[in-house]
Amino acid sequence: MAPFWLGLALAAPANAQPVTVEIVAVGHVETPADRFELSALVTAGGDSDAAAAATLAKRKQDVLTKVAAAGAHGETRDGNEFELFATDPVAAMSLRGGAVGEDKTEGKVQASAIVTISAPTRAVITQAKAAITGMPGVKNTGTPLSSLNDAVPARRAAKADALTKARAEADAYSANLGLGSATLTAISEKSDISGMFQATNGKVPAFAMFQKSTGDVVATEVTITVTYRIDPKR
Repeated sequence: MAPFWLGLALAAPANAQPVTVEIVAVGHVETPADRFELSALVTAGGDSDAAAAATLAKRKQDVLTKVAAAGAHGETRDGNEFELFATDPVAAMSLRGGAVGEDKTEGKVQASAIVTISAPTRAVITQAKAAITGMPGVKNTGTPLSSLNDAVPARRAAKADALTKARAEADAYSANLGLGSATLTAISEKSDISGMFQATNGKVPAFAMFQKSTGDVVATEVTITVTYRIDPKR
């Protein structure tokens, strides 16, 4: 890079005009997770719709009771409405279509539901998972995923980190061009698509599953485009 910068500096005339530079910077922060989630598939069968539904309702309630006793929160959805929380590909494929028709041992009619479990700590989510593992009709609990209840502070910290990096790059341009101070003139977040998930009430679409983490720390990255005007030395 040295010959490139040297060439730019030598090319700058004594009466140089202001230079505009557009810098893409990625801010990165790591925050302790305060929300842990997992999804369990609950299935039931019967000789009629009513029988299957009744068995499923009881099993869902049993799961919710166990989850609450462990200190976690659970909520249910029909099996045909799914969010891809499983990190195990096999579990993910099973969740993808619900369990209708998978297991004929309980009757000719099959029913399924997904129970999403959330907890404030890994210890609690681990306890909740252990409590429901092995229960009748419960499968594919997967690996707990971690996230943040409020991602805004982390995103703002990541933006601040991105701005610091962008300023350093602008100063480097100024020094290598033999120019003066750099003045911030514009910021764009158009390249930052993660903001579209902020209003989803903690429910991330399937294609965004990798926004979450399997560890105890959540990494947040924000990409911004920053424009500086670099003025000649006075």
